[in-house]
Amino acid sequence: MAAGVLAVAFVLGGCGRVSTQELLAKVENVKTKEGLQKTLGKPDRFKSLDTPLGAVETWTYKASDGEVVFQIVGGRIMVKQAGDAKEK
Repeated sequence: MAAGVLAVAFVLGGCGRVSTQELLAKVENVKTKEGLQKTLGKPDRFKSLDTPLGAVETWTYKASDGEVVFQIVGGRIMVKQAGDAKEK
């Protein structure tokens, strides 16, 4: 049990992050933000924008070769996008 917790902490801590393609593969059939959080955990970066149509959330996960960004509207994943990490 302790080894499993240590392995998870190692991956989430930054060392040994998976690639953008591996992250996308993990969530290939995930359609909701609840499913996304259950599968990948909390995002590394989160942004929310209120629009006349409701909140648009942007969830960003860092990967070993960039980042994966999810656009979420009404609790549903609308866009999955992978690319190079952008420093801010």
